[in-house]
Amino acid sequence: MDYIDYLMMYKKVEAKEFQNEFNGFTYRKFDGSESDIKLWYEICKCGIIRDDETLESSYRTRLIEHIGYNPDTIFFVMLDGKEVATVTALTEENGTGWLHMVTAKPEARGKGVAKYLIAIAEAALYKSGMKKILLQTKEFRAVAIKAYLSAGYKPVLYTDEMEERWTAFLNEYGYSKIDAVDEDGNFIKILNS
Repeated sequence: MDYIDYLMMYKKVEAKEFQNEFNGFTYRKFDGSESDIKLWYEICKCGIIRDDETLESSYRTRLIEHIGYNPDTIFFVMLDGKEVATVTALTEENGTGWLHMVTAKPEARGKGVAKYLIAIAEAALYKSGMKKILLQTKEFRAVAIKAYLSAGYKPVLYTDEMEERWTAFLNEYGYSKIDAVDEDGNFIKILNS
């Protein structure tokens, strides 16, 4: 994967079952239909797809052409019967799973939807036999990063500049004593000790 310039996070895959319901949210699998592709696109435009990206180009480049793409591991989270969030779990043959395209519409935020999205993806990755989970994000997605830290994800120091970027982020949001690891989860150092 091409993740240069992104912050990266790691978590070991743990046994996890799908939760049918969480805080009033439910989920369903993506069905690959044109209407589901459009739903995915509309949700992703709420924070992770640029306004100038078309439905066709974003679906192709962000999903279909991605390593580990499997339409069976794309999920929608629903609130009051309407799709309000999405997450994709990518799987690689080497046992690496990725949290990918995680976002929610504004009306779903602040209600625990991130926790549910993460749990759904983790259950899918566990069922797929993955051994570790990686994700990539940028600092401006602070709410998402806080959710990942809360769910047990650890900062990955995969380039020389990552320690400085992670330290700045953690300082800004008041985090201390956060373990930093490499891409295989091996401990490197404690950040903000």
